[in-house]
Amino acid sequence: MITSCSTKRYLLTDKGNDRYFLQQRIDESAKKGLISKAPMIVIDGHPYRYDVELKRQKLNLSHNNIKQIDVLKRQTAVNIYGEMGKRGVLLITTYEPNRDRELNPQNNVLVLLEGNKISLEDMNKIDPMDIDSVDIVKTKSEILKYTHDAYDGVIVIKLKKRAL
Repeated sequence: MITSCSTKRYLLTDKGNDRYFLQQRIDESAKKGLISKAPMIVIDGHPYRYDVELKRQKLNLSHNNIKQIDVLKRQTAVNIYGEMGKRGVLLITTYEPNRDRELNPQNNVLVLLEGNKISLEDMNKIDPMDIDSVDIVKTKSEILKYTHDAYDGVIVIKLKKRAL
């Protein structure tokens, strides 16, 4: 049962227990120390910060529209989103209304490590101290430099050069 007023910022538009789905996921991840109880939510590439956007508006999101949730560890979130990611980040990918759910298993974000495609799970395993730079590509013309597949963004990670 959710008791804090501030957690209403993470309620979904569903009825019954489904409306608490996202808050439960946040609580589970916070207990593991991956994020705080007030993380930034990124839905299909659009960020919603607890203390800014979610203070003014609620999420317009249903449990049935959530395709995938990835939790970025705090340090990875800070490396990618800067100070905004210090509380941790949940990356939420939704189903696109005009596509068949079963035919579209890919994420909306392409992650490249040294030019090679990796999963968000593998990205979370990277030691932040090994990262030299992280570039976020959002415009369609820039995305096309990396892929012609239907991605909404590209995360390009380069590692520090190791001394021989």
